[in-house]
Amino acid sequence: DASPKEKAKANSDIMTKRIPKLFKVKEVAKLLGVSTQTVTRIIVDGELKAKRVGRQYRVREADLIEYIES
Repeated sequence: DASPKEKAKANSDIMTKRIPKLFKVKEVAKLLGVSTQTVTRIIVDGELKAKRVGRQYRVREADLIEYIES
C-alpha cells in the first residue's frame, strides 16, 4: 500500500490535471497586447469562449490557445 504522503501526491497530481488553468480578462489582455475592453468585446461577440464567475469572465487556457491559433 502507498503511504499517506504518496496518496496525497497522487491526489494532487490528479487534481492539477483535471482543473484547467483559468485566466482573468486582465491576464488575457496582457498576453494578447490589447485592452481589457477589447478582450471583453471579443468574449461578448462570441469570438473567444469564456465562463462567467460572478460578474467576471474567466478564459480557459485551451480556449485562449484555440482563439490564438484561429
